[in-house]
Amino acid sequence: MVTVKATKKGIEIIDQKRRKKDWNKKDFRWCKEANVSESTLGRFWRRIPIQTEAFRYICEAVNFQEWETIIENDSSYEKQLKTDFFAYNDNWVGREELLKKLLIKAENNCRVLIIAGMTGIGKTALAERLIIDLQSDYLKSDWTKLIAENFDHQDQNRNFTTIAAKWLELMGKTLDIDQRNDPEFLLAELLKNLQNNRYLILMDAVEEILVGDQEKGWSNFQEIWWDKLFTGLLTANYCQSLIILTSQDLPTKIAAIGSRYPNFWYCENLTGLSQIEQLDLFNKIGLEVKINDTIDNYLIRIGKIYEGHPLALKLIGGEIAEKPFNGNIAAYWQKYSAEFEKVEKAIAEAKEQMISRDDNLKIHSYNRLLQRNVELRLQRTLERLEKEVKVAYVLLCETSVYRRAVSEKFWLSHLQFWKFSQPQKDQAIDILRDRYLIEDVIENNQDLVRQHNLIRSIALEKLQTLENDHD
Repeated sequence: MVTVKATKKGIEIIDQKRRKKDWNKKDFRWCKEANVSESTLGRFWRRIPIQTEAFRYICEAVNFQEWETIIENDSSYEKQLKTDFFAYNDNWVGREELLKKLLIKAENNCRVLIIAGMTGIGKTALAERLIIDLQSDYLKSDWTKLIAENFDHQDQNRNFTTIAAKWLELMGKTLDIDQRNDPEFLLAELLKNLQNNRYLILMDAVEEILVGDQEKGWSNFQEIWWDKLFTGLLTANYCQSLIILTSQDLPTKIAAIGSRYPNFWYCENLTGLSQIEQLDLFNKIGLEVKINDTIDNYLIRIGKIYEGHPLALKLIGGEIAEKPFNGNIAAYWQKYSAEFEKVEKAIAEAKEQMISRDDNLKIHSYNRLLQRNVELRLQRTLERLEKEVKVAYVLLCETSVYRRAVSEKFWLSHLQFWKFSQPQKDQAIDILRDRYLIEDVIENNQDLVRQHNLIRSIALEKLQTLENDHD
């Protein structure tokens, strides 16, 4: 499929031509005359490559026959696309072994690859970095075979028919109005295209199109058509394409179907950066990191408090690098040492005092940067949990009193006096697992559960309100 885009001068020429016809930039008459969709016309104006045939008809519809003269001879589309990535940037560090593992999965018949984890842990950045590594061998450097969909955009239409129609048009298919509104037709065409051609699709923030209840189960797609799409991909005799999903929740239907086809799907539970990766990140941000230095130790302590959470560490590192600190790590520590040492004290005391309702951690919100970028994300995650699965929300808040990992029975005992059914109580902890809000750890040969410090910090705040309401 040959695709082209217009030069900047070419866009100016076409703009003049359409003004003479008194058409707006997405005029329905233009779409009809050129036999293209409104979204294709929109991509033309944004200088995103479209099929040569569509490009020609768009130009000829406004009486411009010399369409070949305004095609940009551009071999830098790959570079252009990279700059449009949502999360990946030059501050990327680490994850080398994980990337190698995911590359092997992607290049060996994997059809559905899920990167899951808590908000801000780096899922999108990892997915985009993986795509860059796949572009040469998997995509053969043809970026037109990449389709990216971010469901975190609140103003976009997220229903299956809208998304599927858009994807098919990006694949070069022209759809009439009836076809665009027929989910069964769109599903069949999408499966056919994905099976017979090599495409790489990124579905980002998939938790936004998941929903759950007691009867139908938790973390299901809001529309059955998504279930049918992934069922079709995993059960097909062959498939040339790969869909990468990032999500705070594990889509349970994919996991259920995928369990029968282990070679065709994989889920990676993403955790924080290692200590070395944390220091590399601070170094890339522009901080002077010296091994075995007292100042360096401050950064290690901050990294430990946040358990390698990339978003939080980027924000903190960026704040240290800018005014008024200008890279003075000691000055930053001095300003916020009370907050940091409070958390360190709670961690140190955990062995002797397992439970504390009075740990006022505030590590998600001690300054405005964290409030805007970390706290808001965490608040949204917990609000969604409270709305969809109240029993799991209650369990998360109740167990935030634990300073260290404990057994499941300790956690479940906190639901004893809450008026939930026994089946609801039994499911609560697994729901938290599926939403990556708790972690399983092995300590002294015991299987225990714990909360990430950031999750615990905000859950402790919620606990106060919860207890007041319960009383």
